[in-house]
Amino acid sequence: MGLGVPARKLTETAFRSLHVAKAICACGARIRLCGPDFRNVVHGNVWAVGEAAGLVGPASGAGNVFAMRSALDLVNNLGDAAGYVATLRRHFRHLVPEARAVRRVLLGKLPVPADIYHIRQGWRRAGVHVRWRDVPRLMLAMKRAFRG
Repeated sequence: MGLGVPARKLTETAFRSLHVAKAICACGARIRLCGPDFRNVVHGNVWAVGEAAGLVGPASGAGNVFAMRSALDLVNNLGDAAGYVATLRRHFRHLVPEARAVRRVLLGKLPVPADIYHIRQGWRRAGVHVRWRDVPRLMLAMKRAFRG
Protein backbone atom coordinates (compact mmCIF):
# COMPACT_ATOMS: atom_id res chain seq x y z
CA MET A 1 0.00 0.00 0.00
CA GLY A 2 1.55 3.28 -1.04
CA LEU A 3 0.46 6.83 -1.49
CA GLY A 4 0.70 9.25 -4.39
CA VAL A 5 0.77 12.42 -2.28
CA PRO A 6 4.05 14.05 -1.21
CA ALA A 7 4.83 13.68 2.50
CA ARG A 8 5.29 17.45 2.90
CA LYS A 9 1.69 18.05 1.83
CA LEU A 10 0.43 15.36 4.20
CA THR A 11 2.40 16.82 7.08
CA GLU A 12 1.04 20.32 6.54
CA THR A 13 -2.55 19.10 6.38
CA ALA A 14 -2.38 16.70 9.30
CA PHE A 15 -0.64 19.06 11.73
CA ARG A 16 -2.27 22.38 10.77
CA SER A 17 -4.81 22.27 13.62
CA LEU A 18 -2.20 21.40 16.26
CA HIS A 19 -0.24 24.67 16.12
CA VAL A 20 3.10 23.03 15.39
CA ALA A 21 5.84 25.53 16.18
CA LYS A 22 8.60 23.97 14.11
CA ALA A 23 8.81 21.14 11.58
CA ILE A 24 12.25 19.56 11.79
CA CYS A 25 11.85 17.39 8.70
CA ALA A 26 9.21 17.07 6.02
CA CYS A 27 10.70 15.34 3.02
CA GLY A 28 9.03 15.43 -0.35
CA ALA A 29 9.03 11.70 -1.04
CA ARG A 30 6.07 9.33 -0.93
CA ILE A 31 5.40 7.50 2.31
CA ARG A 32 5.31 3.72 2.35
CA LEU A 33 2.42 2.67 4.58
CA CYS A 34 2.55 -1.10 4.47
CA GLY A 35 5.33 -1.80 6.96
CA PRO A 36 8.13 -4.32 6.50
CA ASP A 37 7.80 -7.69 4.79
CA PHE A 38 10.56 -9.60 6.53
CA ARG A 39 10.18 -12.56 4.14
CA ASN A 40 11.56 -10.48 1.26
CA VAL A 41 14.45 -8.62 2.89
CA VAL A 42 17.08 -11.02 1.54
CA HIS A 43 16.93 -12.42 -1.98
CA GLY A 44 20.06 -14.22 -3.09
CA ASN A 45 22.96 -11.80 -2.79
CA VAL A 46 20.68 -8.74 -2.52
CA TRP A 47 20.03 -7.63 1.06
CA ALA A 48 17.63 -4.71 1.52
CA VAL A 49 18.14 -1.95 4.07
CA GLY A 50 16.09 1.05 5.13
CA GLU A 51 13.10 1.93 2.98
CA ALA A 52 13.92 -0.84 0.50
CA ALA A 53 13.27 -3.27 3.37
CA GLY A 54 10.03 -1.48 4.28
CA LEU A 55 11.56 0.10 7.37
CA VAL A 56 9.55 3.31 7.34
CA GLY A 57 7.20 4.44 10.09
CA PRO A 58 3.72 3.95 8.61
CA ALA A 59 2.16 6.65 10.82
CA SER A 60 4.92 9.22 10.35
CA GLY A 61 6.95 8.44 7.25
CA ALA A 62 10.10 8.55 9.38
CA GLY A 63 12.89 6.30 8.21
CA ASN A 64 16.37 7.81 8.34
CA VAL A 65 17.24 6.35 11.72
CA PHE A 66 15.66 3.03 10.68
CA ALA A 67 17.87 3.02 7.58
CA MET A 68 21.02 3.61 9.60
CA ARG A 69 20.04 0.96 12.17
CA SER A 70 19.33 -1.61 9.45
CA ALA A 71 22.66 -0.81 7.74
CA LEU A 72 24.45 -1.45 11.03
CA ASP A 73 22.48 -4.69 11.44
CA LEU A 74 23.54 -5.72 7.93
CA VAL A 75 27.22 -5.11 8.70
CA ASN A 76 26.94 -7.02 11.98
CA ASN A 77 25.38 -9.99 10.17
CA LEU A 78 27.42 -10.17 6.95
CA GLY A 79 27.36 -13.71 5.69
CA ASP A 80 24.39 -14.67 7.89
CA ALA A 81 21.18 -13.85 6.02
CA ALA A 82 18.96 -15.57 8.59
CA GLY A 83 20.70 -13.68 11.40
CA TYR A 84 20.17 -10.38 9.56
CA VAL A 85 16.45 -11.02 9.07
CA ALA A 86 16.06 -12.14 12.70
CA THR A 87 17.80 -8.98 13.89
CA LEU A 88 15.56 -6.79 11.71
CA ARG A 89 12.49 -8.60 13.06
CA ARG A 90 13.66 -7.90 16.59
CA HIS A 91 14.51 -4.23 16.01
CA PHE A 92 11.53 -3.34 13.83
CA ARG A 93 8.69 -5.61 14.94
CA HIS A 94 6.77 -2.53 16.16
CA LEU A 95 6.25 -1.42 12.53
CA VAL A 96 3.91 -4.35 11.80
CA PRO A 97 1.08 -3.46 14.23
CA GLU A 98 1.61 0.23 13.43
CA ALA A 99 1.06 -0.47 9.72
CA ARG A 100 -2.02 -2.56 10.51
CA ALA A 101 -3.43 0.33 12.59
CA VAL A 102 -2.74 2.92 9.87
CA ARG A 103 -4.47 0.71 7.27
CA ARG A 104 -7.52 0.43 9.51
CA VAL A 105 -7.80 4.23 9.79
CA LEU A 106 -7.24 4.78 6.07
CA LEU A 107 -9.92 2.22 5.21
CA GLY A 108 -12.38 4.20 7.32
CA LYS A 109 -12.67 1.56 10.01
CA LEU A 110 -13.03 2.53 13.64
CA PRO A 111 -9.63 2.03 15.30
CA VAL A 112 -9.52 -0.12 18.42
CA PRO A 113 -7.55 1.15 21.45
CA ALA A 114 -4.50 -0.91 20.43
CA ASP A 115 -4.51 0.80 17.01
CA ILE A 116 -4.52 4.23 18.62
CA TYR A 117 -1.65 3.17 20.87
CA HIS A 118 0.46 1.87 17.96
CA ILE A 119 -0.13 4.98 15.83
CA ARG A 120 0.72 7.28 18.74
CA GLN A 121 3.89 5.26 19.44
CA GLY A 122 4.83 5.61 15.76
CA TRP A 123 4.49 9.36 16.05
CA ARG A 124 6.57 9.36 19.25
CA ARG A 125 9.38 7.41 17.57
CA ALA A 126 9.44 10.15 14.93
CA GLY A 127 9.66 12.86 17.59
CA VAL A 128 6.01 13.95 17.34
CA HIS A 129 4.51 13.96 20.82
CA VAL A 130 0.72 14.14 20.69
CA ARG A 131 -1.42 14.52 23.79
CA TRP A 132 -3.94 11.72 24.20
CA ARG A 133 -6.85 14.17 23.92
CA ASP A 134 -5.56 15.35 20.51
CA VAL A 135 -5.18 11.85 19.04
CA PRO A 136 -8.75 11.45 17.66
CA ARG A 137 -8.63 14.84 15.92
CA LEU A 138 -5.21 14.09 14.44
CA MET A 139 -6.30 10.67 13.23
CA LEU A 140 -9.29 12.25 11.45
CA ALA A 141 -6.96 14.81 9.86
CA MET A 142 -4.61 11.99 8.85
CA LYS A 143 -7.48 10.10 7.23
CA ARG A 144 -8.62 13.20 5.31
CA ALA A 145 -5.07 13.95 4.18
CA PHE A 146 -4.39 10.40 3.00
CA ARG A 147 -7.75 10.11 1.26
CA GLY A 148 -7.14 13.35 -0.65
